Amino acid sequence: GAKVPGTVTAYEQLDPTLDPREVQGVRLTVLTPVGSSVVEGIANPMRVYSAAFPSSLAQWYTFAFVDPSAPQVFGMKSPAGTGVASARSPQSVVTQVEISIENAPTNVPPTAYKAQISGSPASILFANFQSTTRTAKVTVNAPVLTGTPSRKFGFISFGSTPAGCSSACCSTGTCTGVCGAVKTACFAIDYYDDQVPSIFSVDVTTGPSIGGTAIRLSVDKFPQVTSSSPATASFGSSGLYFGAVQVTSYTPTRSELTVIAPEYPMGAFTTLPVTVTIVPGGSTSRAVSFPFTYTAARPAVLDAFPRRGTDAGEVVVFVQIEFFQFPAVPSVFFGPEEITTPVTIVQASKQLTVISFATPASPAGPREVSIRPKSCTVACTPVTVRFPFTQVDSSVPTLAAPVPTSGPLQTAALTVRLEKFPETTSAGQISVAFVTAGAAGPVATPAASVTYPP
Repeated sequence: GAKVPGTVTAYEQLDPTLDPREVQGVRLTVLTPVGSSVVEGIANPMRVYSAAFPSSLAQWYTFAFVDPSAPQVFGMKSPAGTGVASARSPQSVVTQVEISIENAPTNVPPTAYKAQISGSPASILFANFQSTTRTAKVTVNAPVLTGTPSRKFGFISFGSTPAGCSSACCSTGTCTGVCGAVKTACFAIDYYDDQVPSIFSVDVTTGPSIGGTAIRLSVDKFPQVTSSSPATASFGSSGLYFGAVQVTSYTPTRSELTVIAPEYPMGAFTTLPVTVTIVPGGSTSRAVSFPFTYTAARPAVLDAFPRRGTDAGEVVVFVQIEFFQFPAVPSVFFGPEEITTPVTIVQASKQLTVISFATPASPAGPREVSIRPKSCTVACTPVTVRFPFTQVDSSVPTLAAPVPTSGPLQTAALTVRLEKFPETTSAGQISVAFVTAGAAGPVATPAASVTYPP
């Protein structure tokens, strides 16, 4: 085609701090040319360059010259949104698209309107013409698109089109030449893949580095997973760590999945974010991803009972430990000394270990009980758990259940049971002190009787 010069009417530096002679971004205002050398169609391309450096070009391939008196689409509407001369449409279903046209011919009735999309006839569901404004409104069915989503051109023709007149002319701006006297109004349908799965919800986004966390998620439009076409769930970008995927329920619109997080190396990190990618049946185009954060699994005591026992020992203690090294034989230290009695493993897994042991005989007082893998001999702090224990002097009398906690206001007999209480010759040698709120001090009352078991 012929070269037609435009006129630069304004020049603006995007970064005014730069020297104008430097390579930089600029904004130009250009007055388009007019005259007989300008014809309808795409300026292919439009070139912008400096007179000082004519070989350095900026080119634009989509600028079109149009006849301002010809019919033009000025508004489009679809369920996926609105546009000026284009609209989005899902590729898997037929979609109604509403098209508004200005400069519509006055001599063509709406019943004579025709529609094409991608060179093929399209159904017109509704057509209307407003003579006072010369505007037409047409509703068409955008057909299903197979293959890769892309932009497809179409037009509304005001009458039957001659041979060779196809909506393909809209991509080059040459409809006036190929369609003759039949007026057309071009538009575009931007198809998108409406079957791309998306995650609706994820119930858990953190878990311990030992793995085992059950992550439940809802995924919209996820392809059906079968034994012959299973889904994979990769954790991180190395391609080395995969979690099991279970399908709880499936419909074409929504699937419920459960992913079991695998064990993941933490290095020196206490937390480590990764991306989980679920791929159905090897189809990477239908994959979904979500973030997951691993936390370093440090062993900790969940519960220990009892935490008191007599200095005579032989008190059986049960301990629940999360994230204890597995599999490992535990060693129990009572203070600085390892106990010599057997340690029983009641339950063991990566998540929870339950053990029991009998306390040794040792002097009364507080103790620190520490538990660590027997295989650990140095630098054991990260894998050791601790809890306090108190050895009670077995010679000190103690209350035995049941212990009375209330009584009538009037004089009444209360029975109190004691263990390891020294024998006395009579009840008169024993006094019981009652402390009441607001009293100046305890009120001592002699014991009415004392009985010792045989």
